[in-house]
Amino acid sequence: MYSERELVREVDGLVAVLGTTTKAWDERIRALERFRGLLVGGATEFGAFPSLVTQLREPLQTQVRAAAVSTCYRRVVGADTVRVVWWLQVTDLRSAVARAACTAVSELALTMGPAFEPHAGSMVHTLLRLTIVTIQVISASGDQCIRTILQCTQEGFPRVIPKFLDAIAGRNAALRSHCMVYLLLALMQWDTHAFDRCVLAAGSQPFMCGCVCGCVVVWLCCGCVWLCGCVW
Repeated sequence: MYSERELVREVDGLVAVLGTTTKAWDERIRALERFRGLLVGGATEFGAFPSLVTQLREPLQTQVRAAAVSTCYRRVVGADTVRVVWWLQVTDLRSAVARAACTAVSELALTMGPAFEPHAGSMVHTLLRLTIVTIQVISASGDQCIRTILQCTQEGFPRVIPKFLDAIAGRNAALRSHCMVYLLLALMQWDTHAFDRCVLAAGSQPFMCGCVCGCVVVWLCCGCVWLCGCVW
């Protein structure tokens, strides 16, 4: 990358590809790989980079949401064999896009560090949908991406905490369990000031969650409450 003008032109091209789900799967994957190449190539050194990340945020989330769209699958035989093969191919392509999108977001968060804060809340909100997808490759990609975002700063991302608390109060048991883990990781790593606005909610919500979840989540609740007591 030799100039800011070149960077802007590159980002405009990425937005055109990633801002829609109608482009070919392989074209979107190449665009995500190209974005990762920009990060390695020194794009962060240009003054326009923060505003360009804002421009790219929605297209990146579009690709994550595309991977989270549920696909109904039922076993069929005979004349429907072609339909099964097609479904399996689509699933593989969705998984590839999910991995590429999550890898790109992870590398962006690691590159920006605390400066990723303006994007963390909305990005985590979108990624949470991936963690409960039944396709293991997709759910694992979303989970690892969220963990990377949490670990890329010690200052913390306050906008992320309400996303976890809302999910903990929700009906999906798997998502509640995931968010308790994420909240526990954040409590262990982040500066206490990141929780100042949510300290009361964070202190009471785990108990609400523990009343309706299994033993694993109850154990996580206890861990969160214990850490809250140690911190405050």
